[in-house]
Amino acid sequence: MTTRPRSSSIPSLADAQYALHTARKQPARRIAAYTILAAFLGVFLILGFGSGNTKDWEGLEVIRGFPKFDRIEGDGIHTLTESDLKAGGKKRFIIVGDIHGMHGSFKKMMSSISYTPSKDHLIHVGDLLAKGPSSPAVLQQLSSANVTGVRGNHDQKVIEWAAWIEWVVSHHGGRAWLKDMESKSEEDLEEMKKKHGKKWKIPDGWKFGGEHYWLARNLKSGEERYLSSLPLVLHLPDYHIFLVHAGILPLNPTIPLSSKHQPLSHVPGSLRAPHKKGRKADSARFRRAAIDSEDNDEEAEKNKHHPRKPSTEKELRTLQERMVLQTIPQNTIPFNLLNMRSLERNSPVRTKKGRPWSEVWNSVIDRCKGFPEDAVQVALTGEGLPDKDANGEKREKTWWETLVSSPGEIIDWDPEGDSAEHGWSRIPHKLPCHPSTVIYGHAAGRGLDVKDWSIGLDSGCVYGRRMTAMVLSENEEDLGVEGLGVEDGDDDEGVEVQVKKVKIGDGKLVGRLVSVKCPDVGA
Repeated sequence: MTTRPRSSSIPSLADAQYALHTARKQPARRIAAYTILAAFLGVFLILGFGSGNTKDWEGLEVIRGFPKFDRIEGDGIHTLTESDLKAGGKKRFIIVGDIHGMHGSFKKMMSSISYTPSKDHLIHVGDLLAKGPSSPAVLQQLSSANVTGVRGNHDQKVIEWAAWIEWVVSHHGGRAWLKDMESKSEEDLEEMKKKHGKKWKIPDGWKFGGEHYWLARNLKSGEERYLSSLPLVLHLPDYHIFLVHAGILPLNPTIPLSSKHQPLSHVPGSLRAPHKKGRKADSARFRRAAIDSEDNDEEAEKNKHHPRKPSTEKELRTLQERMVLQTIPQNTIPFNLLNMRSLERNSPVRTKKGRPWSEVWNSVIDRCKGFPEDAVQVALTGEGLPDKDANGEKREKTWWETLVSSPGEIIDWDPEGDSAEHGWSRIPHKLPCHPSTVIYGHAAGRGLDVKDWSIGLDSGCVYGRRMTAMVLSENEEDLGVEGLGVEDGDDDEGVEVQVKKVKIGDGKLVGRLVSVKCPDVGA
């Protein structure tokens, strides 16, 4: 009897043909023959004709819209506690501004401040990639070390292209189509786009074959996972700091700041009639913020319908900070957090006109005068206030209404409009909140931008200016930047290394701004 050697455990078409041929001569083998044939057809269908795909790319319709390519996990907010920052005995944490592929300048910065991964916690504010000459080298270094950070608007474009490419090649014929597209000229692509109209399979506004596309096309799997894991915002509740690429608003600019719907206008959980008892959550979003403020994610999930009630003023403060991120509608839009520059009515947030968002932030946060004791009592005990105040006078308003209903002052956010006609421009003299600080990048045109409650770190390295990092610690002696270069002098673009003192928030941290000179790469 002849036998046929097998080179694989997976049945092939030849196996099936051979089995059928022998089955005609030996009827007893008929069942086995059909079994082999069925196995072959099953494998053939599963493997998608050898391409790994079963959906046909050419026949795909996108008229109803594309899948989501943003790869933002949850609400895009990640919390870093004091213990996270100090893990392994770390005493410094270092926040570096936009790198934009300037790998040489980044290495120079890290060397200047004697960065040691085992002793320092490094954080970036996004825009690792694009414009500069060495984006792959920057990404390889940071992703391999899993450096903490937030995503920037340029990083987001690379993330979205990577997700789109993955979507294309998941279809039968998609990989070949992609290679064909890459061989086309810009003129050819433009003609194809006009021809296909609404059936064009590239999202509107995306530039196929541009820098962001090729960065995405050449990503290694670990680098793609790293970029996609970056949040939109890092919240450091123990230091009352937000890290974001572009900006955060302290208020909803479409309603008055005195509104009870503004998170900084009241202590969380304290909005109730003064004579009534029983705790009442502000809203569904309040409950979600309470859940997300839990240290234990499993416990938060288990109690999501009955969030743990804050038991200390510190927890109330953390909760209010989370509500700034989660209950101000504009702060829940990823595009704003990645692109915001200024506020101007009826204009996109990326505009350079109007008031810089950081001015708005500082004007509001300056009025945070702490939590009134009455409000803390209501929030923590669940009991309302007596009908009469300490002077025996009947309470006509809640503590909150009395505090924030004062006329305040009008601040002209929008120089082109009449701010007096808009309630949100009127800021009460006092707000029941504690200050918090935003550290960000993105606005290279404004350079290093240090205010009381915000610090912009993009000092334009990719444009031949400087790269800036902020070195922070709880102890002056742990900063380790003494003697690096010119300290607290006038800005001098020619100085290789420059060091400046910086005040952070309420004084728990001490810091230095360290900047290094960057080469002109023609960006």
